[in-house]
Amino acid sequence: MPKKVLVFGAGGFLGEHVVAQLVAAGHTVLAVVRPGYSKASPSSRVQLWSGDILDRSFVRTALDSVDAVVFSAGRTWRPGLELGQYQQHNVSITQAFFEALHPCQSTRVVFTSSLSTIGGSAVPIIYAEGSGRGGICETKLSPYDRAKIECEQIAVQRAAGGNNVVILNPGLMLGPGASATSNLAAPFCLLWFLQGQFAARFFVNGGVTLCDVRDVAAAHVAALELGNSGERYILGGHNLDRRAFYERAARLVGRRMPQELPGSLLTGLTTISDGLTWLTAGRVTSPVHRSFARTQPLYYFGESQKAVSELGYLPRPLEQTMLDMIQHYQSRSLLSARFQFPVELTLETAPLFAMLRQLVDRSRYQRTLRERLPELFHACQSNHQLRDALTHLLSISQFNARRGKYRWEHRSAKSDLQVLRKFLEYVYFGSSDFLRKVL
Repeated sequence: MPKKVLVFGAGGFLGEHVVAQLVAAGHTVLAVVRPGYSKASPSSRVQLWSGDILDRSFVRTALDSVDAVVFSAGRTWRPGLELGQYQQHNVSITQAFFEALHPCQSTRVVFTSSLSTIGGSAVPIIYAEGSGRGGICETKLSPYDRAKIECEQIAVQRAAGGNNVVILNPGLMLGPGASATSNLAAPFCLLWFLQGQFAARFFVNGGVTLCDVRDVAAAHVAALELGNSGERYILGGHNLDRRAFYERAARLVGRRMPQELPGSLLTGLTTISDGLTWLTAGRVTSPVHRSFARTQPLYYFGESQKAVSELGYLPRPLEQTMLDMIQHYQSRSLLSARFQFPVELTLETAPLFAMLRQLVDRSRYQRTLRERLPELFHACQSNHQLRDALTHLLSISQFNARRGKYRWEHRSAKSDLQVLRKFLEYVYFGSSDFLRKVL
């Protein structure tokens, strides 16, 4: 049955997807955004309301006219953000919202929490909703973790007191933005890696549960009707340490994975950086506070079976999420000309494209050919001889994630390499670059 749904945090990465999926499901939406939000309403069924959640009268007015609420407002990690902001923009707004909600009000509230309230172990442990906190490294949790734990406790208490509150605990959300101007998902995971930024050349091995924001948004819509008040539902999908994540990303795009560092080194470097921030009165700022650096070796793993069975939650393949993110980045011109991808790239063809990129990079004509890679790949897909040579070469190769390259036994690959190299030479000698050199 269509509802009028109030969405707090509607301008955020998750919130925009929740709004889009509510509209697709036939609901009308009252979307609460921060003052200064400049985007137009995405649909005639979406009314934008700009306001401060700390203003209880504003919240009460919004609550009076709706059938259900999705509360996905809050502050996630941001480089250089003052630590007190995690408390202010998470706990304070959660308190203000529930204080504005009448204790006897039966309106369904879908409350977005985090897997940070459940995980955080020194060794890989997969937690369920009722696992308790055994094995959690309480002293190493970040200000964000602690703020989300406090927020969730408020929601649980209000559910116990009579409010109709379902709590969702997503892992680290990846995926494309809901629009061409959306906030980006965890850019430190994939975007910085693709851009070759210095901060993405190193990592500390820990683990997170990865999920697609579109699947998480669908679970929020489902929870308007499904799920039991006062209960938590983990929305995960892929429990991976960072080493395994970067190995998958490197294989997908044909790029060298970052170098692993010990956690103690990162903590030491951020401690020095925080000291410089203090000594220079903020003129030199640290992008990562040491309280967040300490969490890097921890594992935030969760098991989603409860959400699967009760909410119909269905996480999609991680590589598909990463591929969709790449296409989103490319559509927003966030990737260099050297690192372009065909629009029609799929999970099946991505390794073939990575192989072709490697052959072009090894060619003496790489400067001319690199900018034409999508066009070259289309030709390889259209011509059966080229396609067969590229496919066979891939089948006899092994990918080395640390080097970002495929390796093959040259005797077995000789005929395939001859076909593909002749093709690249043919393209180069017919190019305008070559003609300018000889005419």
